[in-house]
Amino acid sequence: MIHAAGSIFPELFAEIFCLDSDVSSVDAEVITADKPVTFITQAGAAETRGLANGREGQIKILINKTYAADTVVTPTALANGTTITFNAAGDAWMGIFHAGEWHTFGALATGVGANAVVA
Repeated sequence: MIHAAGSIFPELFAEIFCLDSDVSSVDAEVITADKPVTFITQAGAAETRGLANGREGQIKILINKTYAADTVVTPTALANGTTITFNAAGDAWMGIFHAGEWHTFGALATGVGANAVVA
């Protein structure tokens, strides 16, 4: 079946160009790898999260949407570290799942001395 490009572009755009996201707002919650982007929100005190393993080649982006105190994310398997710490609103971490572990390929700092720290 042949479709005019204009009739299928919105579907292609939604599938290819827009990332699906979710929100992690519960202390000690495990963030799933189901959605490419997860926004982290906090209630007030320092919080923790887990990060489940993904599938080979999967990219995951974590964005700290709000900040009240540090949020420490402990992935099930993280290359070159054990935790990712968010210490400012807007901090972000980007990773790819390869060979059974999350590998960091980028982090964003939003303020002086602030960054998503992999340690």
